[in-house]
Amino acid sequence: MSDRKGLVPDFPEPEYHADPALSQSSAKVLLDCPARYKWQLDHPRKDTAAFDVGHAAHAKVLGVGANGSVSTTAAKAFIAEARAAGQVPLKSDVAASVDAMAEAVLTHPMARLILEREGDAEQSAWWTDHADDGTPVACRARFDKVTTTVAGLPALVDLKTTGKSAAASPFARSVVDFGYDLQDDWYSTGFELITGQRPSFVFIVVEKEAPHLVGVHTLDVTFKERGARLRRDALNLYAACVAADSWPAHGDDINVLTPPRWAS
Repeated sequence: MSDRKGLVPDFPEPEYHADPALSQSSAKVLLDCPARYKWQLDHPRKDTAAFDVGHAAHAKVLGVGANGSVSTTAAKAFIAEARAAGQVPLKSDVAASVDAMAEAVLTHPMARLILEREGDAEQSAWWTDHADDGTPVACRARFDKVTTTVAGLPALVDLKTTGKSAAASPFARSVVDFGYDLQDDWYSTGFELITGQRPSFVFIVVEKEAPHLVGVHTLDVTFKERGARLRRDALNLYAACVAADSWPAHGDDINVLTPPRWAS
């Protein structure tokens, strides 16, 4: 169980990801398959090209984090050194795309207004939540930006890059597909448990393909309730798996399948 507590600015990202506390991303994996969660916990991820693009876009927009470029795929030594130094190596054409995404976000009126408010970027946080049976669960999050609303109330901002449309309806589907409602509740609950204040939460979404259109979204009460339910489910499942020291996969028997709702 992690012994870190509260909001921690300027915490090194590699150390954050190595922390054993439960994050919203690992909670999503846990809900999908406890066995996969346990395997990933024992086999930490390696950086990928897709991760690098998203990471670099965050660094450009938020003004913190890694940066760097690479012009040829042959520069493997440079890539290894850059990653070891916490930088994000990108080919020149990809770097140009990241620059264009950042410019699109920062010239979008609402996104710029939100991001220009005073606050802290890439702030790490640790807190203790509890399963329904009272089992304490160490949790963590890394907020893209902690800021305030125009009324001075706390607000969390999360930047997303998408290979789909950033418009409201397609992003609503992404919320379901990628569990962004769980992320909303996970982060908001953690912030509230640390500070005593419930923050608002906004997603700034930019498309990876030119012309890199931008959408700014918040979730309605139905999504908020779904996110809260998923958080409770994750905490309860985690507590049960730890108590039994069992991380089940997809079952040991034959599964009888029925058509999913979308196929009916």
